[in-house]
Amino acid sequence: MHTAPGHRAHIECKVAADPLATVTWLKGEVQVPIDSRVLALVDGDKHTLLIRNVQRSDFGIYTCRAVNDLGQGEQHIQLSGVPNPGVFKKTEEKNQNAKSSYTLIWEVDSYTPIIEYNLWFRPYMPRSGANRPNWTKLTIPTEYSSGPVYSKSYTIKGLKEKTIYEALLVSRNRYGWSKPSPILRFATAGADLNEDMVTTVQVNVQDNIIPLEVMSSAIRKEISLCTLTILLLKFLI
Repeated sequence: MHTAPGHRAHIECKVAADPLATVTWLKGEVQVPIDSRVLALVDGDKHTLLIRNVQRSDFGIYTCRAVNDLGQGEQHIQLSGVPNPGVFKKTEEKNQNAKSSYTLIWEVDSYTPIIEYNLWFRPYMPRSGANRPNWTKLTIPTEYSSGPVYSKSYTIKGLKEKTIYEALLVSRNRYGWSKPSPILRFATAGADLNEDMVTTVQVNVQDNIIPLEVMSSAIRKEISLCTLTILLLKFLI
């Protein structure tokens, strides 16, 4: 979950348990102290840890732990200052006649200024194909923006005609590198690219189809699931 010092953070999990479960919030293995700045809120089955005026010391891995007479379950959420994964925007119309170049546009959410981007791209090969081509990495400086949404347009040149490519992006701010974006597939003029290929593809680090350098960073952040902070417990008698 992305945040920054001075902001509010809402960490949520949903608990469905029978018998009713007792929910505890932990940071690491230590129970989170509840006070006027850090509140534990309950609304039905939704449990929220509200942190006001986030401090850098608040960054870390939080656990929503639910326990009843039949057992326990938990969900881990990482609170971090690194940027959210980038999102590529659709640019097919802009690139209709692009034979050896392609313009990509992306957006990144970050409360802290983006320092740089790493853009990776390579010719696309189906999973069932032979050895995939190596990735090419481009380091792209950012432009001034007040945030928290950072937009960037970049034209990749020297591409092959009638070729399908795939690309992914990582972004860096003062707190580190983001997780990789979903993979975007695009094509230079004349290539047969169907709609399914154009759509961005979410990949897991275990898929072994992203650069090793990006994969190692992604594995370290794999526990950070800002949109999947849901815990479902169903203890049945």
